Amino acid sequence: MKKIFKKFMVLSLGLLVIAAGCKKEDKKEDGYAKDIAGTYVGTLALAGTVVADGVTINVAEKNTTTATLSLNTTLPSLPAVGDLPLDVSCDVTVTKSGDNYTITGNTTVTIAQLGGTPLPVTINGTITAAGSANLTIGITVSVLPLSVDFSGTKQ
Repeated sequence: MKKIFKKFMVLSLGLLVIAAGCKKEDKKEDGYAKDIAGTYVGTLALAGTVVADGVTINVAEKNTTTATLSLNTTLPSLPAVGDLPLDVSCDVTVTKSGDNYTITGNTTVTIAQLGGTPLPVTINGTITAAGSANLTIGITVSVLPLSVDFSGTKQ
């Protein structure tokens, strides 16, 4: 019985040493989309001129590295087209560099006043950890790119 007990103790101590020597793996990063999810309120500008204030952009986490950005507003009184409804929903990739989150994405949008055909849209920009968003929404109409800049803060 003593021999069995001694063997059991030696085996138990050996397992304890092995277990203590194993290092816990660091938890892998979950991604950054959840960090920027929320509602941002700010302004839209064309060619540096503010054309809409109080504009809301919603950012929702889709998965760990992808968020869905939604903008539904009207750009008022544009030359040659009048009021221009802008309804954009785009999945964007979220990466982090320092305290800033970079977002990039592509989609299409159909605007009746601009011919009613799908137009390519690119979204690029940064969101800071403090919740300040600076985004460029590029819409290519025929060969003429239309660049709308959003500047806002997380609510």
